[in-house]
This record gives sequence, C-alpha cells and structure tokens, in this order.
Amino acid sequence: MKKVKWLFYLTLLSVVLMTGCSQAAPTNDPNAASGNSPTSSVAPDEEAATREPQAATQNPSSSVSDEQAVNEAIKVAEIYKNIEYNVTASDELLSEESIQKRTEEMKSFFTEGFSEKAVDTRYTIMVLQVAEAQQASVTSENLKFTVSNQKKDMVELIYTADLILLDQENKESNRVPLQGTLTLFNENGKWLIQGDRFDKPAFAKLSSPLE
Repeated sequence: MKKVKWLFYLTLLSVVLMTGCSQAAPTNDPNAASGNSPTSSVAPDEEAATREPQAATQNPSSSVSDEQAVNEAIKVAEIYKNIEYNVTASDELLSEESIQKRTEEMKSFFTEGFSEKAVDTRYTIMVLQVAEAQQASVTSENLKFTVSNQKKDMVELIYTADLILLDQENKESNRVPLQGTLTLFNENGKWLIQGDRFDKPAFAKLSSPLE
C-alpha cells in the first residue's frame, strides 16, 4: 500500500515539474520579447508616408494658374508694343492733335501711377519723335518676350525687337535691334503696364535729326 502511495506522489511531482518547464521555455518569435505583434513591423515614418502625400509636392492647379497669368501678360505686352512701334509718316506727327490722340491710345494700357510719369517724360510720343526725326514710318519685327520675374499680380518681361524705318516708298531704310524690360501689374483682373526700361541709347540716336 505504501509503495502505491509513493508511486502516486512521484507521478504527480513529475507532472508538476514538466508543466513548469514547458511554461518557462523561451519562444523563438522575435516579436514576443518586445510585446509587438507581427503587424506592427512597419516603421512609423513609412506608415505616415503611405497615409499622407508628401507636402513638398507642387499643386498642379497652381502651376497652371501661373502659366495662364504669364500668357495673359505677354499677350497684353505684345499688343501694346505693336501699337507703340507702329507710326505712319506725316507732316503732323507732332501736332497737338496727333500727340493727344497718341497719348490717349497708349494710356489705356498703363496703370494710373505709370500713366502720369509716361506723359510727363514724353514717353508716350517717343516713337513719334523717331519718325519725325528720321522722316520715316516706323514698324517692327521679331518681337519676343522672356519672363525675367514673376510674383503675385506682377510679371516682368525682357523684350527684344527690330525697329524698322520705312521710306516714302514703304521700303526698309534702317533696322535697329532693341532690348528692354517691361513690367506689368494685374489690377482688378486686367494686366497693365507699370514700367518700361526701354533701350535709351538706341532711341536717343534715332531721335536725333538727320544731318
């Protein structure tokens, strides 16, 4: 009887020891020690990148809007310069009526601030003076614009052109390359001329009377 009891106790003790060993056995799962589950293996920065687009990505609509603004400004500049560089020879080029008509035509392209300055400096009749001094009609070719600066409601354009003098038979008598910088402001949705750094040396020479 005692032998049976001892066998029973030994068996029970063996079971207890085996159970404790199996619970204390280390696991081969690298995530078990840290308490992380397999689904959390992605780095936080990577997760953020997948959830949110990069902030540095440029807004396509903004780029299109800027390009449209530049195109509109260039269109106004082109119309303006073609008018400025187009004068038909006449004996009345510098008459009061001719000057007034020319001034009003050009002022429609100016901001209020530049309009007063342009009249005071006789900028508005500069090409009339060239036509009068050279006794020729004036036109232009190869007018081109390049954007040199752009900000909100402002575009600065470098322009180049060939100013052409025509004789009485409407034949080219002289061709003068010009370069300048035109500044335009957007006021109430309309592009207007705010300044013109024109080719002063070329116009000074052309405005001198023929010898």
